[in-house]
Amino acid sequence: MSSAIQIHAGKTAFAHLEKHGLQAQDVAVIPAAAGGPKGLILQGIDQWLFGEWLPAAPRERSLIGEAEQPFCADTKNSAGDQAGAYVCGLK
Repeated sequence: MSSAIQIHAGKTAFAHLEKHGLQAQDVAVIPAAAGGPKGLILQGIDQWLFGEWLPAAPRERSLIGEAEQPFCADTKNSAGDQAGAYVCGLK
């Protein structure tokens, strides 16, 4: 059975992943799904990524995405209000 996740990395990055696994401090750029249904489907993983995993290793990160509205990632939202970040506060 093939994996649902594919990792694309150069030799150095792949060797690092094999040795250490993916750690939050390794993440500098976060490509994001556009809002709407796709964004809402990913709400649970976003709550964990932005609410627990990434804050455990603070560093500067770039968030990139494409949507009709500007991409919104409000890490200060409470877990219960994360969906609000996807619609840029238009609740």
